[in-house]
Amino acid sequence: MKSIVMFCMPQRGHFQRLQPIISGLVRRGSNVVVMTSSAFKDVVESSGAAFIDLFATCSIERIDQDSLPVAVRFVSFAGFCAEKIIEEAGKLRPCLIVYDTFAYIGYVVARALDLPYVNVCAGHNLKPQDAAKIYDRLDGGSIAPVCYRSINILQDKFNIDAHPFAFLSTVSPHLNIYCEPKMFLRKEDRAAFEPIMFFGSIADERVVTPPEDDSNPYFSGSPNGETGIFVSFGTIVWRYFAEEAFTVLKTLSRSVSRVSDSTAVISLGGHQLSAYQLTRLNRRNVRVSNYVDQWKILGQASVFITHHGLNSTHEAIYHRVPMISYPFFADQPALAGRCQELELAVPLAASKESSVAACALEKAMAEIAEKRSRLSAALETAREWECEVIAGRPAILDRINDLCR
Repeated sequence: MKSIVMFCMPQRGHFQRLQPIISGLVRRGSNVVVMTSSAFKDVVESSGAAFIDLFATCSIERIDQDSLPVAVRFVSFAGFCAEKIIEEAGKLRPCLIVYDTFAYIGYVVARALDLPYVNVCAGHNLKPQDAAKIYDRLDGGSIAPVCYRSINILQDKFNIDAHPFAFLSTVSPHLNIYCEPKMFLRKEDRAAFEPIMFFGSIADERVVTPPEDDSNPYFSGSPNGETGIFVSFGTIVWRYFAEEAFTVLKTLSRSVSRVSDSTAVISLGGHQLSAYQLTRLNRRNVRVSNYVDQWKILGQASVFITHHGLNSTHEAIYHRVPMISYPFFADQPALAGRCQELELAVPLAASKESSVAACALEKAMAEIAEKRSRLSAALETAREWECEVIAGRPAILDRINDLCR
């Protein structure tokens, strides 16, 4: 039996978006093999797909430890590891390659084996022509010599026109799956991703799973109705903007005490702060956690202060939680702007470069209160978009299977 071979780099948020595709194809009887990080092995196998450790014999860390942004290292990995991985994938008798955009190796394998391929778009409106420009906000970004050597291999041995930001330039002529409802991508921007189908980013399983026991809520509640403020800048932001993120969180922590009857939970997305830094954030009505169950806490929060990562944004919409925007880089500013246009969010500051004033949170909360009815109506409509895009997934899975025949 021929296989649909899928590729994902070791980024949990990107793998999360592939999960409903993996499980959906398996339910349709497809033989699915997923080549990714061992961190996702149990999830892959529990879905009924076969797992192969993409990095068992060829690791990113051994090849490129220096290129920034880190995703550039995925191009280095592709050049130096392509031969082994192409051979391994070829033994699986693949009929189709499916890859997250950042998994550049999937694109290389498909081209080398002359197979149709499906690109699962990463981020919001990351058009290939903007590949390098969107990372301009990363001070100190640098491309290691090993990446250029990898590019030479890809060009000379595989006839692929590679470049350091090629991980964002792998739009497929066969099918591109976009991980948002179509209303978030303007019509004039869709041409860059054609042929395109809209899949969303929320896992089906989360929607159908009954609510968890809320006997230990994140927000304690109060007789007068507490405002639960959830704050998270995700995981990747800390890699590049740790000092700035911490500075903003300090301001927000001080500000929460001035917001009437409010409690805040700050999630660090797995990032470790020093004991001294934690003392600067923890307060009577502010709790800092290294990690929270984001799906659960959004089900309890009144407001979400967010960097506008793709998964975070759409999970907040599904839970009808108004957002306060503080984007950092890449696709985040554009998604924040789109959410503000759709009246799903209000800004914390004029831009990332603007310092966050002590009164910024109070002003943002006042704007949310003033626009409450419009925000609620817009969130309800946007939640319907999320449900509609999930309901439309069977047709997309059928289209993927058709490419395999």
